Amino acid sequence: MKEILKEISNITVLTNKNRETTEKIAMKLEEVVTLYEVSDVQDNSVLQDIIKQYIDYNNQINRHPSAIGQKFIDEYNRITKSK
Repeated sequence: MKEILKEISNITVLTNKNRETTEKIAMKLEEVVTLYEVSDVQDNSVLQDIIKQYIDYNNQINRHPSAIGQKFIDEYNRITKSK
């Protein structure tokens, strides 16, 4: 996971923030998210923050998440609405 997060950091530093960069970051965040189980979202605030960033990056470029990414988003939304 640290390697993926480092790649995200490098992508951000090395390129201007445009659609391609934003899409690369969203895809890397998706990789991080899929290292977990959906049930991990409830008790993992770091994972919740990553999912929020994933949602934000996808929204910026009007990108639809993968099916598995959507499961994490659904769980994140369920948890945040119940708080």
